[in-house]
Amino acid sequence: MNAMSPGLGHNQPPDDPDDPEFLTRLQARLDPEDKQIFDRLAELEVGQGQIPDPLPSEAVAARAVSWVAQCRLAEAEIKKAHKKNKSPILALGRWIDARYLRRVEAFNRDVVNPIEARVRRFRQAKADAQRIAEEEARRKAAQQAEEAAAAAANRRREAQLAEDAGNRRGAVALTRQAEAAQAEADKQDALAHMPDQPVRIEGEHGATAYAVKRWTFYVADPETLPARFWMPDETAIKDEMNRQIAEGKDPTIPGVSFTLEEDTRIRRC
Repeated sequence: MNAMSPGLGHNQPPDDPDDPEFLTRLQARLDPEDKQIFDRLAELEVGQGQIPDPLPSEAVAARAVSWVAQCRLAEAEIKKAHKKNKSPILALGRWIDARYLRRVEAFNRDVVNPIEARVRRFRQAKADAQRIAEEEARRKAAQQAEEAAAAAANRRREAQLAEDAGNRRGAVALTRQAEAAQAEADKQDALAHMPDQPVRIEGEHGATAYAVKRWTFYVADPETLPARFWMPDETAIKDEMNRQIAEGKDPTIPGVSFTLEEDTRIRRC
């Protein structure tokens, strides 16, 4: 590592991990240090073949107990060597995490999140105002649809009376008026049933603030839960919830409380 690398005390690795030959040199350093430990493992592996199955006597069983104890001791030595040689790398990893990840966490907490919260509040206020305007527009559209439908019905009756009276030209004109009134009634009825439109805030270069909605649930009253959702079966409840949502409904199941959560997200450029 260069002179500007972080000081890690006795855990400072002697080699530069960025060097392509780092692993080769590390192995060359560790092989002689670990030779005695690995040789002991090899001896124990050979000894394993000398233990019969089943154990024929208490004396042989006693030797097997001693062999297992020696294996456990060898395992402990391996783990000790592993911990010693991995500790500088772990320390370096912690330093790198602190340098980059902790900095990102602080940046998000102190800089980004407060602005995101302001965007979230602004988008929600805009959505509330738009929802009120849309509700009023739907109410007016429903009223106009009702009036246009009534006008269409009147023109049709008048057209029939003109037809019965032999006034063919008048009947045709009234029929056309009825069709126009009905077309307006259909148009206003469609507006009256139009769903809320999504509220987005468009930034530069494709950045967008938008709402994400997500339904959650918990079993509020197990006693009233339908049998097919026992015991309770949260997977079945979730499937039924998603089915009702796909049909454009707010999910309802006896004994289950549903909550619609909404969050504002900002898509990166």
